[in-house]
Order: sequence, then structure tokens, then C-alpha cells
Amino acid sequence: MLDLKLKIGNLFIIVMIFMSSYSVNAKVIDEKGNPLPEVIMIFKKFAPILQDSKTIPEETLQAILQDTNDTNKYTKPINLDDLNTLAQEKFKRPAGVERRDIAEFNKQFSPYDTKEVRALFKKIGDIDEVFPSNKPIDYVFINGSTVKGMRDRVMSFVNAFTNTNQQHPLNLTKNVQIVFLTGDRALYPEEDQKLLLDPYPYKKRPNWQVPSDLPKNEYEAARFIWEQLDIPSEIRALPIVFINAPKPKILRDGLARPHTYDTIVTWLQENPDAKPGHCLSVSNNPYIYYQQLTLTNAFLEAQLLKQGFSVEGMGRAANPNIEIALLLDNLARVLYQEVQRKRML
Repeated sequence: MLDLKLKIGNLFIIVMIFMSSYSVNAKVIDEKGNPLPEVIMIFKKFAPILQDSKTIPEETLQAILQDTNDTNKYTKPINLDDLNTLAQEKFKRPAGVERRDIAEFNKQFSPYDTKEVRALFKKIGDIDEVFPSNKPIDYVFINGSTVKGMRDRVMSFVNAFTNTNQQHPLNLTKNVQIVFLTGDRALYPEEDQKLLLDPYPYKKRPNWQVPSDLPKNEYEAARFIWEQLDIPSEIRALPIVFINAPKPKILRDGLARPHTYDTIVTWLQENPDAKPGHCLSVSNNPYIYYQQLTLTNAFLEAQLLKQGFSVEGMGRAANPNIEIALLLDNLARVLYQEVQRKRML
């Protein structure tokens, strides 16, 4: 009997270690569509900034911000729409401001940036690395970013492919296709010749030659990066398409560049007969769930989920020194996507 108990105990430890090696994708609502307590607590931590909101009723605002650690005892139910409205007003970065220019916006949040706040973002899945599941993958969507960001995302996928750790196998189907979701965004000044030509800490492809013309936008940079990086031949042999989403005719967030949603819509328009399959959205935290959810919503809008499309996300952990304003801005965008999803269901 003692031996049996020891075996069961050891098995439990092994299972717990196995489970702890997996990071859960971000989640901000429960099965009923209600905001998670951790999300509400994030709002509470920034009460001094939120308390002068003019977008939601005073009673609702106080229900969100009241000083209590018991998130189950509110004077008024807190719903997703209210949190989203407040987040769009206070957490979303100002129109025309890129993530790279967040420093000034970040100043107001810095005094309230604590270990407790970071722990809440970690709990909802915005901090740690997210690994792929064992489900067979038919499409790999690599989300566009800065030159450095795209290199990181490509190599994150490559490392998942070559990973010998059997806890995180990358299960690609024989008909898998890689889709690089990029668009017509002019490169930033810091994405210069020096950065383009030096992929450190990654290796260059053997015998790679510098092209006569260096890339000028995100779409061209993605193609450049794919050719430049030392990628296993098995991956390089896979079919890949590069999406070149045009600049939007109507500015979104005051930015004259395509967003994640635009790149997905462009792919859908160019592939109206795409066969249903499981899609892996490759990003990095804290943006993994946002981009996964945006892809899911685009499929939902196009009536593709009921045809058999499904989506999961993967990517590297967030930078430990990431500005709190970026975490809050991303939370606002996730809440917005959750509201859109609820309205389409």
C-alpha cells in the first residue's frame, strides 16, 4: 500500500511538472463572458487615473474602483462592455502614437506599476512564453512587426519546429502553409541599414547575399528577413506567402499603416477558397492573445469558424522591462476584441 501511495505521489509530481511547463494563453473573461477578477483588479490598481472618467456612469465607475480585494462583492455588477469603455478612454494609447513612442503616455501609469500589477498580467497570460499545442497545424500565421520583432517571431517558430523537447512538439500537417501577415508600413528610422544587415543574435543564412535594394517597408523587410536568416531547410521548403496589406483609406487610431486586422482581411480576400484548418498565430507576449483573438474574430466575421477554421497562439515571453502602458494598451485592445466577438456570436 505504501509503495502504491509513493507511485501515485510521484506520478502526481510528474504531471504537475508537465503541466507547469505549459503557459496558458491570455484570458480576460470567463465561460459566461464576465470579466475575470484579475482583470477588474488591474483597473482598481489604477483607480487614481480612472476616477475622473466621463465615459461611464458614476455608479458603475465606483463599482469598478471601490477599494476591496473581494472581487465577488460589488454594489453593482461589472460587465465586459463597461470595462471596455473605460479601457478605451484611459488605457488605449492616444491616436497617432505608435508603441515605440509610448514613453510620454507611460509616465502617468508608472507610479502605480508594482509587482502586484505585474503578477495580475502574468496570471491572465500576458507575460510568459506560450507554447503550441499538439494539435495538427495547417496554417502558420507569422504576424508582422518591427524588423527585430519579425526576426524574433520567425526564430520562435523555427525553435518550436526544431525543439527536441517532446513536451512542446510542433505538429505540422503535410499541407501546411506559412503566411507572413505584413503590410505597407514604412520602416522606422531605427530600422536602418545597420540593423537590417546584422541579424544578431541570430545567424545569417550561409552564402546569403545582400540585395541591391534594401527593404523600405514592413512587407519588403519580412521577405528580406526570411531570406537572410539561417532557417532549417525543412522549413524553407514549406510553401510561404507574404501578405502586403495596403495602407487603409480611413486611418485607424490615427496611424497611416495597416493593422493586424487589415493583414488578415487581405489574406482572406486573396484566398477566398482557402481550405479550413487549424491556424497557429505566431507573435510574442503581451500581444499573443490579442493577435490570436483578432484572427479568430476575422474568421468569425467571414463565417469561417463554422466551416472548420480554428486558431491558437504561440510566442516568446514579454520583455521583463516592458512599459506598463504597453500592457494596459494591449489589455484595452483585447477587451475591444472580446466585445466584438460577443456581438458576433
